[in-house]
Amino acid sequence: MSVSALAREFILDPLKIKELGDLVKKGTVAEGMLSFDGSLLTLWKQGAIDEETALQYASSPTDLKLRLEGFT
Repeated sequence: MSVSALAREFILDPLKIKELGDLVKKGTVAEGMLSFDGSLLTLWKQGAIDEETALQYASSPTDLKLRLEGFT
């Protein structure tokens, strides 16, 4: 994760720190933000890992399964 101005604000403000996860999920690779599950999805698309491995290590296997199936 690269620390954008908004990410910095979320990190420094105890009331906003909970929003940091959503910021990363909504971010893009170009912004330097990609969730762990997003990285697993990319690796799966590239053929570097299989579906079982991706789901085994996913933060949210249910959500990742949906993304692997083309949803969301």
